[in-house]
Amino acid sequence: MQSPVRILSEEQFSCSICLEVFVEPVSTPCGHTFCKACLQGFWNHSKKFICPMCKKAFSRKPELSVNCVLAEIAEQFQGLSTMSSVPEFVNSPQKDDDWGDFAKAGDVPCDACIGRKMKAMKSCLSCPGSFCEAHLRHHKKGKAMGSHKLVEPIHNLEDKMCKTHKRLLDAYCRNEHVCVCKECTGSSHKGHDVVSTEREWKKKTSQLGKKRSELKHLIKEREKKLEEIKQSIKVLKDSSQREVEESWAVYAELQRLLEQSQAELLELITTRQKQAEQQAKDLSSGLEHELNTLRKRSSELDTLAQTQDRVLFLQFLPSLPPPPEPSDWSSVSMNTDLYLSTIRKSVCALVDKFQHEHFPALSNSFYDVKTCSHLYTFTDAFTESVYPIFSPCINQDGKNPGALVITAVKHS
Repeated sequence: MQSPVRILSEEQFSCSICLEVFVEPVSTPCGHTFCKACLQGFWNHSKKFICPMCKKAFSRKPELSVNCVLAEIAEQFQGLSTMSSVPEFVNSPQKDDDWGDFAKAGDVPCDACIGRKMKAMKSCLSCPGSFCEAHLRHHKKGKAMGSHKLVEPIHNLEDKMCKTHKRLLDAYCRNEHVCVCKECTGSSHKGHDVVSTEREWKKKTSQLGKKRSELKHLIKEREKKLEEIKQSIKVLKDSSQREVEESWAVYAELQRLLEQSQAELLELITTRQKQAEQQAKDLSSGLEHELNTLRKRSSELDTLAQTQDRVLFLQFLPSLPPPPEPSDWSSVSMNTDLYLSTIRKSVCALVDKFQHEHFPALSNSFYDVKTCSHLYTFTDAFTESVYPIFSPCINQDGKNPGALVITAVKHS
C-alpha cells in the first residue's frame, strides 16, 4: 500500500501566500484556502478585500472560520512530510536570496507578498496578477495554473485587462477611441477600425509633438508681447516722470500766477498715468492668465508625452480638455503718449503772457512740438515780423530729396 505522503501532494496543503503548509486554514467565498494569519495580513495591507489568488473582490470582509478537518489533515501531513525522505517535502520552498530582491521605485511589486513586497518576475494574464520568484514557483506548481499565460512584469496589470474577456488590452478602436482586446475585435468592435496599441501610440505621439510645438510657439509669442507691455509700462513711468519734472520747471517761473494750475496739471498727469498703468496691468493680467493656461496645457502634454505606458497614454489622451482658443494679441499695444499737448499750449500761453508782462523787450519762444517742452526764448527787440524757416538740412547725397511737408495735427 502506498504511503499517504506519496499519495498527497505538497501543493494541496500549501498556502499560496507564505508557501508553507497550512496553519489554521480558512477559505474565501470563492473557494481558495490560505493560512488565517496570512489572509488577514494580506487584507491589512490591501485597500479592498480581494482574493489573493483569483483577485475576486468582496463588498465587505468575509467571516473567516478555521476548517478544523483540513487543519488536522495539514498538521498530520506536516508531521508525515517531516519524517518522509521524499525530496519534495524535505526541500520545501524557503525564503532565501534566490527569490529575488525587494521591489524598488519603478519595479513591478508582487501582488501576493504582504508587508514589504518583492520584485515581480512575471505577470500572469490569466489570474491576473504579478508574482515574485517565490510565489511564481508556487504558481507554476498548480496543475490548474499550468495553462496560465506568463509575460514580463506589467505595471497596473488589472487596468490593462479587458473587463469583459479578461484578456490583455493590446488593440485600439479608432471608432470608439478605446483600448480593446483581441476578443473584442471579433465581437462588440467587429467591423471597426482597430489597430495595435503600438501603432496608435506612435500616431498619437506624433500628433502630440505637433501640438506641443504649437503651444511652445504661442507661449513664446505671449512672452514676447508680455515683455513689450512691461517695457511700455517702464517707458510710461519714465515719460510721466519727465512730464512732472518739466511741469516743475515751467511752474518755477509762474509760481505766483499758476499755483492752482500747477496742482490741476499734476493731478491730471497722475490720473492719466494711473489710467494708462491700469490699462497696461489689465492687459498684463489677461495675457498672464492666458500664458498660465497655455503653460498648464503644455505641462500636461509634456507629462503625457513622457508616458511610455501605451495603454495609460491612450486611455488618458481622450480625457484631456480641448485646448484653449488663443486670443489675437498681435494688435494689442500700449500708447505711452499722455496727450498733454492741449494743456501744454495753455501753459505756454500763460508763460508768454508772463514774459510779456515782465520783460520790456519783445520775446519769441520756441517749443518742442512733440513734447511741448520749452526750447529757447529770444528777448531781442524785433522791429519786423518773425517767420520760422523749415529745412531738412542739406541734400546729403540724395538722402533728403523731398520737400518738407507741414500738415495739421489733431490733438485730443
